[in-house]
Amino acid sequence: DQLFRVPVTIALSLLYGIMGAAVALLAAEALLVVICTVSVQRLTGITAWRQLGSGVRPLVSCAIMAAGVLLVRQYAPPPVDPAGQALVLLMTVPLGAILYVGAHYLLWRWAGRPRGIEEMASAMVERRFAVLRGGRIRMG
Repeated sequence: DQLFRVPVTIALSLLYGIMGAAVALLAAEALLVVICTVSVQRLTGITAWRQLGSGVRPLVSCAIMAAGVLLVRQYAPPPVDPAGQALVLLMTVPLGAILYVGAHYLLWRWAGRPRGIEEMASAMVERRFAVLRGGRIRMG
């Protein structure tokens, strides 16, 4: 990867500036994905489509989060001072987290609740709510 990344990044940076560097890094990462995918398929037999398909939920969740945050930022008044910037962060960071986690959870459920990190996180949250409902945690 480094044999490709370094010279191509330097060359494209010199020719096209920051955009050239960005394109070079993107191309290097794409090449790395291909190399890793082929290696995993040879070692485990898991097809490339199945490997790439496992990234669909996080990608869709990121897109939903980005759309929500960009929408809020578009309609929120532009921050003109540090307090305004802090307010925008206070609005967008929790919103982004809620949108990402919510979208990811729903996509996981729609996928039939496959085994994985989502299953463990869901079980942990369910246990916490069960404790709260059971009255074993005193509030206040």
